[in-house]
Amino acid sequence: MKYTKTSQGAEVIKSRSMPLGPRLRTLLLLCDGQRSDTEVLATTQGMGASAADMQELLALGLIEAVGGTPRSIGTPAAASSTSRPAAGDPAPVTPAAGVPADRYQLAYRMATQFTSELGLRGFRLQLAVESAMNLKDLQDLAPRIKDALIAAHGPIKGADKAHEFEQVLSGG
Repeated sequence: MKYTKTSQGAEVIKSRSMPLGPRLRTLLLLCDGQRSDTEVLATTQGMGASAADMQELLALGLIEAVGGTPRSIGTPAAASSTSRPAAGDPAPVTPAAGVPADRYQLAYRMATQFTSELGLRGFRLQLAVESAMNLKDLQDLAPRIKDALIAAHGPIKGADKAHEFEQVLSGG
């Protein structure tokens, strides 16, 4: 099945109005209506992208199926009829809030927000945040983010924001 960006998805790419991790952003960029979901997932396999990430983009309304009803993402067309959930089936289970992938998403959103508040002073730091591919990368950037927050917001407010960020990174 081929997927394309919705108008909302195109706007998110252009304006960054919704903070997306690098994996989701790359998947959204590659959903152009020309490549199949299996091709897109094969292209982003090195980043750790999965069918669940594509499903998340679909659930957020950022992508849509090109011509026809969407089937389960990442499955061949022949298998889609047997793997399609029935109307009464429950929604897929999402991981608990303490799972590292969820912590990464939350920490990434926070870091993106903090660095965007810094304006041009935080441009290089924002680029470093956007290239962070996992929780460990964000943890390595935490001291730089803390220093920037303290410089921008003062020792009390900046330290409070940095402490909140560090809490998310540590899972506490």
